[in-house]
Amino acid sequence: MNKGIGSINIPGYDDSAIRDLINKNTGAIGNIPSYDDSEIRDMIGKIPSFDPNQFATKGDLENRPIYDDSAIRDMINANAGSISNINMPDLSGYATIDDLNKGIGGVKMTGREELENALNRIPSYDDSAIRDLINTNAGAIASLPSMKLPVPTRATGMETLVSPQMFINRVPKGR
Repeated sequence: MNKGIGSINIPGYDDSAIRDLINKNTGAIGNIPSYDDSEIRDMIGKIPSFDPNQFATKGDLENRPIYDDSAIRDMINANAGSISNINMPDLSGYATIDDLNKGIGGVKMTGREELENALNRIPSYDDSAIRDLINTNAGAIASLPSMKLPVPTRATGMETLVSPQMFINRVPKGR
């Protein structure tokens, strides 16, 4: 400690740690590779130059011709009389969109709510008649006499009890 003014002790300043850091960083900075910007410079050199003469100026826009549609209006008016004299076919016998909507159960396919309402108006299906018919046929089938199919004596692996060839082989030949 150094003696300062009066009896105040001022500690001595030691900058050796900072000097060591500076020396280490100086060596590290010296090892950074240099930056090669030649590619970027080449790319910048290839950018086309701007030529303002190729664009319209304010004066060009102020002196442009104004669009005049009077000629086309005259043509439309001249043809309006011709159009009124065209004999249109009578389409009264054809269906309109309203007719089609009425013909399809009044379903207007314009939105989800209309579709849901139309689906809710579909009548439920009553299958009781077909169930009765199936039950009647099941009883009739159960009352059929049983059949005893012949048991094959030799199977080739390709034949089954119900194959046509198996039945042909089992039919007795004429005497």
